[in-house]
Order: sequence, then C-alpha cells, then structure tokens
Amino acid sequence: MDFITETRKAIMQRAAETKNPCRMYKSKDKADSVAQEMSAKAAKHFGADTVRYTVIYLPEFNKYTSIFDMTLIIARGHGGNISFLAEKGFFCY
Repeated sequence: MDFITETRKAIMQRAAETKNPCRMYKSKDKADSVAQEMSAKAAKHFGADTVRYTVIYLPEFNKYTSIFDMTLIIARGHGGNISFLAEKGFFCY
C-alpha cells in the first residue's frame, strides 16, 4: 500500500462530504511550521514526548497539509481527548 496515495484518497473522500476536509497551506514550509507547533501542543495535551506528523501535497487543491500519526498515542495509552487534533481541523491517522 502506498501510504501517501491512500491518505490523499481518504482526504478526497472527506472533501466530498465537506467543503474543508482539513487545514491546507500554500507552502510546504508553512504546513511544516504549523505541524511543528501543533505537534508540541498535542504532545503536551497527551502527556507524550512527541506526536509524529507528515506534510503531504494535495494536487487536487494545489496545497499542502499536515497529517498526524495517532498510532503511538493510542498504543501507549496516553491520556487526553483523542480528537484533540481533528477538532482543530487536522487529518489524523
């Protein structure tokens, strides 16, 4: 499975349901900057060392988005609201 392709498909499915499927940015640098900030906030919220993220390009929108990996947060049983990042408009997997 090509992770990036499958993630783009999931975001596009969400785009069919809502006008704004996730936060998007014109530049990769801006998407990365916002992701770094949100990763730190999320790590504090969950009581974790870090929350991993990836910046991907969405050609359908000609923009970039930051997606967050919740796998370790769930697996390690960190506290906090699991929808913390999603409620702020970020795509999580």
